Amino acid sequence: MLVSYHPLAHEARRDIFEIVAEGRAVRLFWVRAHAGIADNERADKLARRAALTKKMAADYDKFPLSYAKKVIRAASLEEWQEQYAEGSTGESTKCFFSRV
Repeated sequence: MLVSYHPLAHEARRDIFEIVAEGRAVRLFWVRAHAGIADNERADKLARRAALTKKMAADYDKFPLSYAKKVIRAASLEEWQEQYAEGSTGESTKCFFSRV
């Protein structure tokens, strides 16, 4: 699963879960860019305008990139260790290397 920390991604995920919880279906589609679909063209135009006019600090400047890398690496290693420890294969390897 792709993990995103962007506030819009969290908001979209929450909205989708709420819709599904109401018993309604959610279908997501990939739409080919520049295919002449009116709503998609409008969305592209609005996104372009927002990107060019809205001067706002990037979301990732709230902490150093080195910190983000450290957190991601630690989480990845933790998940990898859990999968390694719970896995049913590689028992002889685990005798020599108990941790990843």
